[in-house]
Amino acid sequence: MNPLRFAVPFVPCLLLLLPLAAQDTFQLAPAAGASMSFAYKLTQKQEFDAGGQQGEVNQEIAADYVATIMAIAEDGTRSVKIAFGHIRGKLETPMQDPVEFDTAKTAADQEGVQAGVAALVGKEFTAKIGFDGKVTDIAGFTDAAAAARKAAGQQARLLDSIVTDNALANLVRGAIGPMPKEPVAVGAKWKRSEDSGNTLQTTRTMEYSLAKADADTAEVAATGTLASKAGTEGKGELAGAKIEDGKIEGKTIMSRKDAFPVRSDSKATFTVVAMGAEIDITIQIVVERAAAKPAKAEAPADPKPAK
Repeated sequence: MNPLRFAVPFVPCLLLLLPLAAQDTFQLAPAAGASMSFAYKLTQKQEFDAGGQQGEVNQEIAADYVATIMAIAEDGTRSVKIAFGHIRGKLETPMQDPVEFDTAKTAADQEGVQAGVAALVGKEFTAKIGFDGKVTDIAGFTDAAAAARKAAGQQARLLDSIVTDNALANLVRGAIGPMPKEPVAVGAKWKRSEDSGNTLQTTRTMEYSLAKADADTAEVAATGTLASKAGTEGKGELAGAKIEDGKIEGKTIMSRKDAFPVRSDSKATFTVVAMGAEIDITIQIVVERAAAKPAKAEAPADPKPAK
């Protein structure tokens, strides 16, 4: 009997005994000096019920901007410069005419909210973002926001969702993405938690997972919750307000070539309960690369320890 006959069928079985190859791990973070153009779009819908009176408020904001990595500290914290370009949007409220704004309009049309957003075009702001996703040390934004509100006059309140630190933080996060500091492989998970807000303080808790990856891109899935910050209550018109049933979901496609996001989208739904009224809110945010070519990169600064 020829023994070679019996050796062939056992070859695939022997392969099963070999150790599995380690999964590909990687870490994505844009390099110092790198720059990319993005298009940001926020859509918000509020449905309220107050003492039997029902209504709906709709808002849409779109902004083109350029993000540049100015420096990277030793701990990986990145200093990011945001430069605003074209801004446009619309606000619809019950029993009032829609308010529209577009910075592409002529100077003769600059009044109210239109004048407020026009004051932001071309302005540059800087902020720091760590691998925990927290945006800090926002510089140059306070004065610009004050100037925008002054230009808007009696419609200044309508700028509240545009000229806030939280709004700028969304632009920074959208330009960086949610990748962790440590290299990860497909299937890896990590968490983040952050407090924000002024009149109504909130806690956002997120869980991310690296869903899939190929040679060009990596997809990060996200789920999370939004709740009132423990031990706090709303202020002013939102005195005593609480957030209930806050849920967040979304995904981000990251480039493995330049480490900038290609596209990210997120959706948050929650209910604000205040003074016997309930407001059901849905917020959707999409950030994707603009059609324009990346802006010219600036010379990176030498890495410095984070403060």
